[in-house]
Amino acid sequence: MLFLIGGLSVSCQRADNTLPAVPEYTGEIQSGKAVDLGLSVQWAGCNLGADAPQDPGHYYAWGETGSRTSTGYAKDNYTLWNGLQYEPYGPDGVIRLRAGEDAAAVTWGDGWRLPSPEEVQELIEKCTWTYSVYKGVKGYVVTASAEAGGQSIFLPMPGYQAGSEQNHREQRGVYWAGRLGGTNSDYGATLFLNEETYGSGLMHRYYGAAVRPVCVAGGETPSSVSRTMPDAAGLLQASPVIGDVAWSETRTVTDGVQLTQMVATLSSGFPETLHLLTVDLEADGIHMRVALPDNAKETPAGEWPRQTLSAMASGLTSETDQVVAMVNSSFWNTKTFTPRGPVHSDGSVLWTTFEPTSKQGLSYVGYTTNGVVRIADSEDYTITPPAVFTDVTGSGLILVSRGAEVKEFSDESREPRTAIGYTADNYLFLLVADGRNPGIAEGLTHNDMAGIFASLGCMGAVNVDGGGSAQMLVRDAATGAYGICNKPSDGAERPVIDGWAVMKRM
Repeated sequence: MLFLIGGLSVSCQRADNTLPAVPEYTGEIQSGKAVDLGLSVQWAGCNLGADAPQDPGHYYAWGETGSRTSTGYAKDNYTLWNGLQYEPYGPDGVIRLRAGEDAAAVTWGDGWRLPSPEEVQELIEKCTWTYSVYKGVKGYVVTASAEAGGQSIFLPMPGYQAGSEQNHREQRGVYWAGRLGGTNSDYGATLFLNEETYGSGLMHRYYGAAVRPVCVAGGETPSSVSRTMPDAAGLLQASPVIGDVAWSETRTVTDGVQLTQMVATLSSGFPETLHLLTVDLEADGIHMRVALPDNAKETPAGEWPRQTLSAMASGLTSETDQVVAMVNSSFWNTKTFTPRGPVHSDGSVLWTTFEPTSKQGLSYVGYTTNGVVRIADSEDYTITPPAVFTDVTGSGLILVSRGAEVKEFSDESREPRTAIGYTADNYLFLLVADGRNPGIAEGLTHNDMAGIFASLGCMGAVNVDGGGSAQMLVRDAATGAYGICNKPSDGAERPVIDGWAVMKRM
């Protein structure tokens, strides 16, 4: 059951003891950092900022790593609100906290982090909860099963803070989970307690709440235990767009980047060859950059220069930062040779104008300073402060929006295509489809692409320039050489005005 209490939406479960006389707990409570309750993670023995299990610890806003003592917790001073919208977490983007915005990960390190909502639910369902007083403080004793060793932790009820006011201390407890709540980006997921109930809930993310960290047994870092590259080949093969697969191969380009190539017959009966890069945007050193001819950082006068991906990759690679893969990106006006959408590169804003057609210059792909991708329409770009992004290119028809496949495309033409999509847990997909090769690779429709990115589990996806520009470049890890891995319909590399480069800091 979900209900709202003072801004809190809560799914609750009746406590074992809700009598007016609260029993004193005299048993043993584990106070060490990592307590084994026989669950998928170990729970900390005390709150973040506390010295003992019964201490409330500090308040934190969701996604902030420091506790405020004087300024209070309000939307206008929340660091992940830019005055217009939430960055980088929201309904169109990443919904799970990255380590850099996780208070437990930043404060304790060594694999500690906020629990996921699933781990909160596991704690609720697999342990015994008893409302008690422990060392003079009201809260819940949470006890593992006898088979799991029977150890107990204590969760006090530190309330929460809205603005400068502390609310319901020793009457309620609100603990952050590491994910946004539901589809409303205004809320973070929580563990909620009061004298009658305990369960999962939601709260305004800019309020202050407690944090009870978790870690995985053995002390592995979050990236090594909770990040598993998506099975791109399996997801593609299971897509309704794909019929029979004749051949498929996935190889590692570098840590955090994989290339999947597939020869298939589409369910529509057309032959096709697909090239799909899967990029873990949280992998060590991995980041995105808009590549430009000769690594330019100033707006060209008149026609924009064009260059092959291979040449751009060579110019962008340095001793400390290496291009590992790249795809073409921006549409351009073939008469004036200027972009049909905005272009930012490495913090430099080179172009802000949209020149829309029925399929081009309608949207944008942005890489934010927080290391996540955003795809949205041109109107969204106009209300977003430029400082939100390090890199941007214009794009065309949006294929997936807020996790839903767009199904309104009437154009059924088949072409070589390049498209980009991202998932809620910060994986990026870069797709190039061959085409204009009858009987071998005849291209994709917009509906095909939308179906593929929906099958990949994307929150957002968009079409970028295609046709003869549809190209994917990959670095050979053994030789260091760059090569185009698809078959461009021009028969050779076509010079383009920019590209999205997958980079790795060395």
